[in-house]
Amino acid sequence: MAYRKLSRRAFSAAMAAALVVGAPVAAAAEQVVDSIHFLIPGGAGGGWDGTAR
Repeated sequence: MAYRKLSRRAFSAAMAAALVVGAPVAAAAEQVVDSIHFLIPGGAGGGWDGTAR
């Protein structure tokens, strides 16, 4: 029983350490979008959604 308790504690400690080490790396990898460009086709006789007006 003591072995199982020790392994559970070791596993919990390893997961906590992985979270502490991995969280800043994941936050740094986040990409930020500066601008978004929409390309909307509009031809003669049709609006942006393609319907004739």
